[in-house]
Formats: sequence, C-alpha cells, structure tokens
Amino acid sequence: MLRYDIRTGVKKIKTKAFIALSTLGIGAAGFAGSMAILGSANAATTVVYNSIPNPSAGNYTSEAFEAQSASEFGGQIHMTGTATNPTVTVQMSSWGCESGSWNNHDCVTSTGATFSEPITLNVYNVGANNSVGSLAASVTQTFQIPYRPSADSVCGDGRWSSDGTLANCFNGFATPVVFNLTGTIPQNAIIAVAYNTTHYGYHPIGELATCFSEPGGCGYDSLNVALTGTPTVGSQPAPNDAYLNSSWAGAYCVSNQSTGTFRLDANCWTGFQPNIKVEVNAPGKDDCKNNGWKTMLDVNNRHFKNQGDCVSYFATNGRNTAAGSLASHSATGNVVLSNPSQTLSFSAVDNGASSSDTGNVSYSNLDAAVSYTANLTCVNVVGNTAYFAYDATSSVGVWVIWKVVDGSPDAAGFTTTANGTDANALCETGFVPPVYNFTPTIGDIVVQ
Repeated sequence: MLRYDIRTGVKKIKTKAFIALSTLGIGAAGFAGSMAILGSANAATTVVYNSIPNPSAGNYTSEAFEAQSASEFGGQIHMTGTATNPTVTVQMSSWGCESGSWNNHDCVTSTGATFSEPITLNVYNVGANNSVGSLAASVTQTFQIPYRPSADSVCGDGRWSSDGTLANCFNGFATPVVFNLTGTIPQNAIIAVAYNTTHYGYHPIGELATCFSEPGGCGYDSLNVALTGTPTVGSQPAPNDAYLNSSWAGAYCVSNQSTGTFRLDANCWTGFQPNIKVEVNAPGKDDCKNNGWKTMLDVNNRHFKNQGDCVSYFATNGRNTAAGSLASHSATGNVVLSNPSQTLSFSAVDNGASSSDTGNVSYSNLDAAVSYTANLTCVNVVGNTAYFAYDATSSVGVWVIWKVVDGSPDAAGFTTTANGTDANALCETGFVPPVYNFTPTIGDIVVQ
C-alpha cells in the first residue's frame, strides 16, 4: 500500500600504477514488495535518496572498472520513503577522449561526441550483517556517454576546465545515467551498477573491438563511478563500506579475501560512496482511476472508500481525508538469538500514527540475567521490515527500538535511546543501522 501525505580529495585507494589521481581530477529479476499505482504525467517528483551534489562539480573521485579489474560496484542506501516505479540516477565519471588521452595530456573531443555503453542497474536486498542479499530488481539500459572535454591550455597538464579557470580543472567528466524501474524496491537496499570493459566485466568486450586500436582507445575503458560522501536526502547505513566484484585482490580493503564475486568490502570507503539519486512520482487524482484508489492510503493510514473519495482527497490537497477503514500492518515473532543468548517474543500492529499502534514484547538476555515485558509505543511496518519501540527504563534504564526483518534469513537488531520522544522518532523514520545485529537461530519472524 502507498501511504501519501500531500502536505508534507585524494583517496588512498587501490589503484594500479598507471592511474594517476589528483585532488582536481580523481579518478532480470522480478521486484520484491507490493505493487502500487504511482505517478501521472503531471505528478510532482519526490526525492527519497540523494547523494549527488547540487550543483555538480566538473568531476569527482571515482571507482574505475578497467583499472580496478571490476565487474560491479555499489553502495547501501536507506530511502526516506517507499520507492515504487522509481527513477534511479547514478553519476558516472568519463575520462575517455575521442582521440588522445587524459594521461598523455593530448585529449581532443569534438562537441557532443559520445560512445555507446550498456549499463546494468542491480538492486539487492540487504542480508545479515550488511551482506549482499537476494536480487530485488535489475534493468539494463544503453547510454550515450559523453567523452570528457578537450585539454584546456589554462590547466597546463592535459586537464579540462569547467569554467576556464585553473581552479576548476579536471581529468574526468561527471555525467549522469538515468534508469527507469517498474515496481517497488526495498527501502533499505544495495544499489549497484555493472558494465563491461575491454578486459573486465561479467562479459569482457575483448581487444577485437574497433575502438581498441584507435588513438583514443575505448571510452568504456575510462568510464568510472563517481563517489562522494554524505547524502542530502536519506542515509547511508554502511558509510564505511562498499560492495564490489573484482578479479584483483588489490581492489579490496582486505586483499586476502575472496575475489570474483559481488560482496561486501568493509572499512575503507568512508566518504567515498557512489553518487546516487532515487526519486518517485508523487500520486495525484488521476491515479485514483482504474481502481488505483484501492492501492493507496491517505496520511492517516486509511483506505479510500471509492474513487470519488480518493479524487476528493487529492483535489482538496488532503483536507478531505479518506473515509474508508483504517489500514494496519503487523509483525510477530518468537525467536532465539545468539551472542549473547537471548529470546525475543513480540506482537506488533502498525495502525498509522504512533498513538494508535498496539503491541507488546517479551525479552530475555540469558547471559546478562535480564528479563522484562513491555507495551509498544510505536510500530512502523515498511515492506518486510518492522520497527517497534518501548520503554525499558525500569529494567535496563533505556528506551529500546528494534528492527526486525522477515527474510531469508530473518534478522533482528536494536538500538537504544534515553527518552520516548527520540525512541518513537527512530521507530517512525526507520533508523539504520541497529547498534546490535542478530540472526535468529530458532523461530520465525513474520511481517505483513
């Protein structure tokens, strides 16, 4: 169901010797989740995640595929809301020249020159301990990627200038690619791109391509993924980590682990996450047609009674709220967790506003000899994930907020705070990541 409120530098990185980095030129599956009618030709766009700077600089630090022997690269994101039929923009960094090269300082590119490159966008569920989960969505589109501009004499070293000054000289050229998806993707997801170069990728193109013997080489061999730091919308659950598939051990944070599979690469990517934006079309009254009203909820988490009720809601900018029944989502579980040994039993119902949510929890930490029961003060169900909060100050001195996931495998984790206001806020916004994460060893979690 769609619930809609109308009102509301240089990286010390793994690089091969011939890649020079500088502070000015750094270098199909089905969808998971419920379907919802979203958007129309005149609908507004809502950004649910964005780490692409605005305005954009001429270029950014980037992760190279050919130079890093890579096939796929991405990062974990947490969106501020449901992403149904989203548009996903990934900012790339193009270092290729129509003739010459950036590293020989003789780059020449005619105005508007591009090369063609198919790029795949993969969306994964997040597995236990931030591992790569199941593939939730995948789409491949072919893009006309611009070559970087010609060398500018003001730079003096083969770089191009975005404004004719030395202060803004770059080796690469930041350029976006935009993917159009159909369906609902996980609110907490791993977003990755995959493409082929001469020697790398899931299906390397090889050296027989015409461009390989041309003066400028193949543009895709100098195509990278642009990287920056903190997002302006949404959050990064694993800001120190990235996700990478490379055949070269030196491309990873720790070089003595597996290569050749798309996996978590932990603890050396702080401030260097892929530049990604996810946006959705906000629904309007036209989306009430063709039974669309049956798939949407108003801001109070109520169903629409009929098409007219839905149209009235949008036509009055939300003043005429839905007249249908209150929708609810629930989460239940009775599980055993390890390290430390714990039991968690809960029944939680999300009725919209926190004041209407109901449920209870029983918890025991057998290693610490802690045991208590409590009533829930907030429940927030998003897809296969539920968050719930409660007051445990009389037992352990803090408020507790759990995040539980109905997946393969199930997962549970919690964080704490000193007061109820903060606890309920973390519950309603869908905090990430939990401070403590566990995989149930016995029992089951059901979120619906």
